[in-house]
Parts: sequence; structure tokens; C-alpha cells
Amino acid sequence: MPPFAAVDAAIMASFQQLDDEILKDGIDALKSAKTTTEALSRLAPGYAGSCALLSMFDPSAKLLRVACTGDSRAVLGCRDPRTGRYIATALSTDQTGFDEAELARVRAAHPGEPDVIDPKTGRTLGLAITRAFGDGLWKWPLEVLQECHHKFVYRSPRPGYKTPPYVIVEPVVTTREIREEGEFVIMASDGLWEHMSSEQAVKLVEMWMIARQNGTIGKGVGKPQPLPTVAKGLHDEQKVSEENFVVEDENVATHLVRNAFGGGDLDTLCGTTGIQAPRSRIGRDDITIQVIFFEDKV
Repeated sequence: MPPFAAVDAAIMASFQQLDDEILKDGIDALKSAKTTTEALSRLAPGYAGSCALLSMFDPSAKLLRVACTGDSRAVLGCRDPRTGRYIATALSTDQTGFDEAELARVRAAHPGEPDVIDPKTGRTLGLAITRAFGDGLWKWPLEVLQECHHKFVYRSPRPGYKTPPYVIVEPVVTTREIREEGEFVIMASDGLWEHMSSEQAVKLVEMWMIARQNGTIGKGVGKPQPLPTVAKGLHDEQKVSEENFVVEDENVATHLVRNAFGGGDLDTLCGTTGIQAPRSRIGRDDITIQVIFFEDKV
């Protein structure tokens, strides 16, 4: 097996092994747990779900490898040699029913079940993503779900629940060469991408880099040029307004969060970030962001 293929295989095996351990411990708890509290605590990790985004950089070969499970997204910002501006290149694909490849894969895995995935909502038996850690309600055998429901009033199995797993953990691994210093990668959960496109995120990081170099962070300069198009899949009420982009934060990830939730529009920013649970999900989802620069100067 070629070295690069061996690394990809190791990543995939690691993802699968971890998911198997999460799900199996919950199943074992139904038989071995001595108390209800113990059973529920061991079932909980498999009942919940999580996306995952992993990056590995080989500095000798200058290769960036990205593994994605779910709808978190990695985006590379690289300088266009013709214009000197940064352009966005997706290093992962959101794994939902809106993606034609994922739609076809799920349908092929469950022949005779036409309603398993809805291309209009992108959901697989109600779940927004097609790949994830945990989410045992889409993976556990039917008899396990029935036992959970009987003992602990978990959600009952869906009608037509026949051939689990409907959601898998296997990541899609991509490899990209990093050509020059100054490139960067944005790794973020869907809470960011619900509010802005990949192109807007790269533009915001570029603004931050310019402001940091010029010493103008927090001074209200560096307005971006308008984008020629708006990314599909963002609802009008969720889109960021570029006229409100600001550079106020020393930390670039915080900078992205601020602009995702309103930027210089303080009413929107305070309103979105100030909503308390459980209604907070109406205005924002959880956001995790890392921005990695491939040089030592930033």
C-alpha cells in the first residue's frame, strides 16, 4: 500500500474504531449496568451525535490532509497570483442530502427504502447529516432501540426502520498541496457556515491579516469588496451583510464569530449572542473555529 494511502486508511480505521466503542458501550450497558443511572450515562454518548473535522500537515511534502465526517467544513485561502487577493478552495464537502454524491450513496445503501433521505430538506430519516459519530438512533439495531424505548422512554424507532446504520462515521479524506507561505485554512463547524459562505470567510481572514499588518485592528478600516455571487443554501435571514464587516478582534477566530453574528451591527450582534437557551438555537448554532496559517509571521 502506498504511504499516502496507508495514512488515509489509518484515519478511516481510527474514526470507525472510536465510533464502534461509543456505540458498543451503550449496548453493553443495557445488559451489564447495575443501576439505571449507570446505564443512562453509558448510553448517552452513543445517543448524542457529533461531526468531526481533522487536519494533518506534512511540512516535508507540504501536503495538507483533511478528513471530514458531517457538515463541518475546511476551506483553504490561497493567494491568486494574478490579483494578489485570496480565493477560497473547499477542502471538504458538507455531507447532507443536498450533496448529490451523498444522496446517491445513502439511497444505494438502502434499496427499496425511497423515503430514507429527502432531497428537499437534505435529511436522512430526519437527521440533517449523513455521516456522524454517535447518533445511535440511526445506527443501533432495531432491538436495541426497542429496549431503550421500553426501559428509558427513548424515542421510539421510526416506521420503516429496517436496515441500519442509516448514518455512517467513515470520513472523506482529501489531500492538498500547500504551495506558498501566506496560505491558511479555516476549519469550522456548521454554526459558522449557516451564516456565511466560504468566500466570505476567506475575505474576512484577509481583512484581518491586512489590519494586523497595518496596525489598524479595531479602527474600523478595511472594508471588503462586494462578492459577485452569494453562496447557495443560506437563507436570507441568516446571511451576513458585508457592509457590516469589521475588524475588532486580535484573535482571528473571534473575528469570524463576531462577523457571523452581526459584525458592526451591534443590535444584531447583541441580539443574536444574547439569546438564552433553549431559544438560542433560533438565532445561532454552536460554533467551533480554528484558523491555521502556513507561515511564522502571523
